[in-house]
Amino acid sequence: MYSNSFSRLAYLIKIEWGKKWKSLIGSALIYMMVIIVAIMNPAQKLSIAIDFFVIHFVIGLTLVFATQLFLLFPEWSAPFKTIQLLQLPAKPVEKYLAKLCFPFLFAPVVFTLIFLVFRPVFLQAALAVKGFMTYPLYQEDINALLQVALIVPLFVGVLFVPGALIFKKVHLLFSFLFCLLLFVLAGLTAQAFQLPAYLTASPSDQSIFGAMEAQLFSVVYFFQFKRIYATLLWCSGIIPIMLCSGYFLFKQREI
Repeated sequence: MYSNSFSRLAYLIKIEWGKKWKSLIGSALIYMMVIIVAIMNPAQKLSIAIDFFVIHFVIGLTLVFATQLFLLFPEWSAPFKTIQLLQLPAKPVEKYLAKLCFPFLFAPVVFTLIFLVFRPVFLQAALAVKGFMTYPLYQEDINALLQVALIVPLFVGVLFVPGALIFKKVHLLFSFLFCLLLFVLAGLTAQAFQLPAYLTASPSDQSIFGAMEAQLFSVVYFFQFKRIYATLLWCSGIIPIMLCSGYFLFKQREI
């Protein structure tokens, strides 16, 4: 019936959609209500909030994306469901791609569309609140939001993919702690060898916190002023490594 990879992949995505559409759309709609409550809340006493919509878009996208990333491989916590997933008549790469579609494709697309649909409601609610001044999203703002919707999942979410296959429970927390450990080790290395990253901090601060501060500033500087090199490093190194390691971890379970 499903003689080629495309049809099998489409069928697997359809199965995943049936399992996850409620969590995806539901979490997006809940955050739409959060935005409206935040606008109407008189306790804010905001006189001007130029970046209100942009900030809430980024926060909401991150939360919805994290929800789908948390549900990336829920089967690992139940042996029977794991066996069902591994025995599906499809190639490992097809099952792997079907899983990745939700956090990396459907989550940003669905959240962005719902946010833009609710945009007039947000604006009317903002205009109804006395003392709350903002402006509607113009075309350049919408373009920036679309870029964020692509950047957040791809450039941040890939770091958590292998953890979803290694840790059976709370993999987001363990993955975050693992990334934090790597960050700390990078700072310690920079401090021990007096690398330029560490030398950006104050010479009087020779503590671990000074190393962390220096490492953070070096990363920020690298991405702000060396964008071409940073993008090449991420696209040609980190993203392929994370996605490929996740695939081989998934394939290893089938073996």
